[in-house]
Amino acid sequence: MKLLPLALVLLPLASCNIDQSSNSTVKHPLSARKGDAIEVQLRRDALGAKSGLPIPPTADVFNGAEVSISGELRKITNAGVLLEVDGDEVWVPSGSILLLQFPTKKTNSLSISSPPL
Repeated sequence: MKLLPLALVLLPLASCNIDQSSNSTVKHPLSARKGDAIEVQLRRDALGAKSGLPIPPTADVFNGAEVSISGELRKITNAGVLLEVDGDEVWVPSGSILLLQFPTKKTNSLSISSPPL
């Protein structure tokens, strides 16, 4: 008997025409950088690297241990970052990330001048 009121409440909802195509997922703002080179700086405390001294956020090595991962960005979500590193896929959860660094693309600034006539 208790199920009847619940069924009466849910019945109108079941007949609603909900357009599933409008339920799109929101893309991460950095997802356009897919395929770019990326360096992920890992949180030092997540690595067990506690120190009384300041550690620069862009340092690659701390006390002989690597504190960053570099590779090609494959996917980025609020849950974390997927990289390709030396042919392997590496998942870094967002809770372990200190910062993301995208190296600037260097252009070849070689200029060729013609000899005077």
